[in-house]
Amino acid sequence: MNEDHRKPLIGVSACRKQIDPHPFNIVGEKYINGIVDGADAMPMILKAFLRI
Repeated sequence: MNEDHRKPLIGVSACRKQIDPHPFNIVGEKYINGIVDGADAMPMILKAFLRI
């Protein structure tokens, strides 16, 4: 019997933040830790798309 030990992948939507002249996609660490520690899963940060 071959058991699958892969963790589920959970997407976390990022927020877009401007720091000086550079745009960043950020996620609060508490959300990442909640997925890793609480759900025993692998977080995947999803880019925030912004159209002006």
